[in-house]
Amino acid sequence: MQCQHCKVKSVFYKNYVQLSAVGIAARRVSARNVARSTRSNAIKTNRSSTSHHASVNKYVNRRTSLFKSNRPVKAPSSRATIRTHDSIWDSEGRLIQLGDIVSIVDDEDGLPYFAQIRGIITDTHGDQCVVLNWLIPTDTAFDAHQFDAQHFAHAISDDNLYPLEVCTFIQTAPDLLAYRREWTPRLCAEEQLRREMHDRLANLKSVACERLRFIDG
Repeated sequence: MQCQHCKVKSVFYKNYVQLSAVGIAARRVSARNVARSTRSNAIKTNRSSTSHHASVNKYVNRRTSLFKSNRPVKAPSSRATIRTHDSIWDSEGRLIQLGDIVSIVDDEDGLPYFAQIRGIITDTHGDQCVVLNWLIPTDTAFDAHQFDAQHFAHAISDDNLYPLEVCTFIQTAPDLLAYRREWTPRLCAEEQLRREMHDRLANLKSVACERLRFIDG
């Protein structure tokens, strides 16, 4: 039989072994938790560092920070187009408007010819141009090269573009009904035909009167 002292010693040894096993397991679990926590923190740190460098490092470093304050921006693509205007400033600082009267000097005879501005255009090169309705003097005009609104009529609607710099400003649109109308090429042609028919009719009347006088005489 086992003595009382041996029984106590055996029980104490079993308890010691159990406590030792529990302590070892606890230390292992604690070590695993610490390792997992450390690994997780390292992954988070690497991710944040990688994302930070991916977004900033391309544009902010020792070499490029001296030359680039902002990220480069692509310039918007624009196409040159023809623009129309109701008014525009010429090289002398004068405001040119639709309906104004201008003159252009002919290269051959050196005399001025008059026209009314029908359109103002800036072309694809940025040059200022005008579209004109040419004016011709009537029979009552005192001087064909001295403008008088009451003695000039609209004759030709020109589709050519004339540089604004070759035009000399004469006056703003006269306060007459004929100069306030929108003279299209069709209206100019019809007006020209009407004047020609009127002149022919007047000539026929004068010839008829002369013949009647001759017969009566």
